[in-house]
Amino acid sequence: MQKLLIRHGEQMNGGKYGSEGPPLTVASYAGAVLLGEDLREKGFDTISVATSPRLRARQTASRIGALEVVVNPLLDGTCSEDPADRFALAKKLFEGQVPDETLEAIERLREDPPKEKILVTHAEIIAGCKAISMQEQGIDPTGHNLLVDNLHYEFFDLQLNRL
Repeated sequence: MQKLLIRHGEQMNGGKYGSEGPPLTVASYAGAVLLGEDLREKGFDTISVATSPRLRARQTASRIGALEVVVNPLLDGTCSEDPADRFALAKKLFEGQVPDETLEAIERLREDPPKEKILVTHAEIIAGCKAISMQEQGIDPTGHNLLVDNLHYEFFDLQLNRL
């Protein structure tokens, strides 16, 4: 069964937001609404969506049209909200390196995948899925840019292998 993984929309910068992280920017609210319309036009049911517990993921899910937002901790990345940590992670993903703890998180997700078809998560989870898929195809992901933009979406099968 296919899963559609979506990276959350762009988050607001600055301020103190706590463990849930920052909210979406106004532009990302609009972008997520347009993404939801596009997905529905392509025949996707956006009624029930699984998300990371972080605020920006939940807001993305609601803006794409989810009437039921199912929070799944397995979709939360392993990176902290600290800007320095986030920059270091982005640099690694850009260079095709996925942290071991991210790959471990994906293995837990593979063992217990959400029933929902659409999953809103973070760049590192999508990058890790891409890296695993590349490795399964005999391609070394090192040196390939695995970083994905906000509101990027990509399909993976039940085992989260890229199609």
